[in-house]
This record gives sequence, structure tokens and C-alpha cells, in this order.
Amino acid sequence: MDDKGRVDLEGSARVVELERQIADLKLAVESQQRIGVCVGLLCSQLDCTPVQAWGLLVWLSQNTNTKLRTVAQVLVDRHCHTLSASDVELADELRQLLPPARRAVSSGHGRRQATADSAPRKAPNAATARDPEPNHVMHVVNVAGTV
Repeated sequence: MDDKGRVDLEGSARVVELERQIADLKLAVESQQRIGVCVGLLCSQLDCTPVQAWGLLVWLSQNTNTKLRTVAQVLVDRHCHTLSASDVELADELRQLLPPARRAVSSGHGRRQATADSAPRKAPNAATARDPEPNHVMHVVNVAGTV
């Protein structure tokens, strides 16, 4: 093979590699946006901080053995009523692992307070969660304190 053929081959390989990197970056941007939307949803529904919502997402991902971006997408799709049939089983499992939504009301001082009827339920039993200590979810989303 002459030098021109080798350069063309190297150039083609480089183009393929750059196209793969571009596709990976596009996926990363889409995933990051999806995850951000999910964190916001969890903050709103559970009246928790973004750090607590992120911790819960990580915990859900680990305890369902599912990629975090997939957990985020399923939770957002469930909220938007656009859940695909293939994600129903995972959505049900996530719903069982999530603490109940907390309704927040304004205290008049710009701070939100949970209503009396929004006390957290007990975490799912060990048969539902894959974590040896299912109460871990309540430690992650401890809305009265920190993570």
C-alpha cells in the first residue's frame, strides 16, 4: 500500500471515530437534560433538595440494576403519561421504591412546609427492595435534614 492509500485509510478511520464521539456527546447531552428534569420532578414531588433527589436517583438505579438515565426517563415518562409498554414493569418497581409524594404549602415566608397529611410512609419491605436495608430510601430523602 502506498502512502496515499494509508493516509486515506487513516483519515476514514478518524472520521468514523469522530462521528462516534459526536453521537456519544449527543446522547450525553440528552441524558443530562432528562436527568435534570427528573431531579426537578423529584424535588417538587418529594419536597426535597436537588442533592437529595440526585441521591434517590442513584439509589433507585443501583437497587433496580438499571442505568440512571433509564430510571430518569421512565420516571419522567410516567409523570407525563407517555410511558411505553416496555417500561411499565420498571415504572411499577420504581413506584414501589419511591417514598410518597409530599404536598407542600407556602408558609408565607417564601419557604415551603410539608402538610400534616404528608408524613412519609414506611419504606418498602425487603421483598420489594433489593437493598438489604430498605429504609435506606428514607435516609436518602430525609426532607427534614440532609442526605
